[in-house]
Amino acid sequence: MSISDDFKEDIAKSRLGKVANLFEKSGIDIEEIGKIQKIKISEWQGLTKNENGEAEIHDLGGISVVVSPKWAEGPEWPVIQQGPAIKISKESVTPKATTDGWKTCVVLPDMQAGYFRDMSDKLISTHDEKAIDICVAFIKKTKPDLVVMNGDNADLPELGKYRLTPAFQRTTQATIDYLTMLMARLRAASPTSRIVWIEGNHEARLSNYMLDNAMAAFGLRRGNKPESWPVLSIPYLCWFVDF
Repeated sequence: MSISDDFKEDIAKSRLGKVANLFEKSGIDIEEIGKIQKIKISEWQGLTKNENGEAEIHDLGGISVVVSPKWAEGPEWPVIQQGPAIKISKESVTPKATTDGWKTCVVLPDMQAGYFRDMSDKLISTHDEKAIDICVAFIKKTKPDLVVMNGDNADLPELGKYRLTPAFQRTTQATIDYLTMLMARLRAASPTSRIVWIEGNHEARLSNYMLDNAMAAFGLRRGNKPESWPVLSIPYLCWFVDF
């Protein structure tokens, strides 16, 4: 690095220090700043004499900074949205006839679909995807009268009350997407089956989280459909109305 480069770096550090001092004097927390839109620094020096007749140099000029707060950029965490919209062909399927009067039911218990992120930020499932695939194949073959999702089908660790490592953060949307796909697969596998999803304490984490952290938003529905599911609920997010 040349002397010229050293000089430029010293000037840059000096100016940054002045900006930081300005924030401190103004009571602005640097952590709350989203973006610095514009900085204008005007610098010059003035010469005066003190009472003893000695020359004194004064640094003059000013600093103006235009900043935007972090909240103006939107939430740091991605907003939870509905799972993917999936169109299932409405095939005309005749329910199977039973000769003995008995009906069939397949129970899918406690799947706890969820994810964590490995060191490379890749999503790794905490549920057994192969076992669930086998269940879907079995339902396709047997065409049961009833399919029961027997609670705790979603894990939702981000919304729970227990301490988490960063690996489980930003995983809720992936769970919503997977369960939406699963519901579509079940409906396609057995078009005439009645599908019942029983809420477990893990699904209830979503509504409990709203009650504990955003009560004013609890139970919000779309304005044009007041009888629909709340927009932050598993039935709405996973398109229950379609499946």
